[in-house]
Amino acid sequence: MANAGASFNGSIFRKDYPMPIASGRQSALLFPVVLRYNSAGYVAGVVLAKNTTDGVWDAYNSGGSSGTGTADCVLFESHAPEDFSSTSTAASGSGLVAAVGIYGQCAVYKSLMTNYAAGVLTDLGARLITDAQGQTVMKF
Repeated sequence: MANAGASFNGSIFRKDYPMPIASGRQSALLFPVVLRYNSAGYVAGVVLAKNTTDGVWDAYNSGGSSGTGTADCVLFESHAPEDFSSTSTAASGSGLVAAVGIYGQCAVYKSLMTNYAAGVLTDLGARLITDAQGQTVMKF
């Protein structure tokens, strides 16, 4: 069983990898999450929901079952797929991925939220605002 916090993905600091946090980065609430393996991967800004069946986070799905229809956080970054579950491997298309979720006290770019839906605002207790550069951001 590997240490989920052992690896670090420096891609969040690359120019070609957009940062989902628009403002309040210094006070943002960031916590580790465990994502279900997805062969297409996850991109920063995906809204996540915790699956109540097994406690693993999935992409938010408006109207989804087993908790996936309730937004929980926004993906800040995910590490390379790695198997730290004892029963599956990422190479076989199963397994778990270490990630970091944004839980609030900041604003994230709405344009980077690939699965945004109106219910996200209510679930996260957020509101949409327009920043000084004219970008729509979700503040929560």
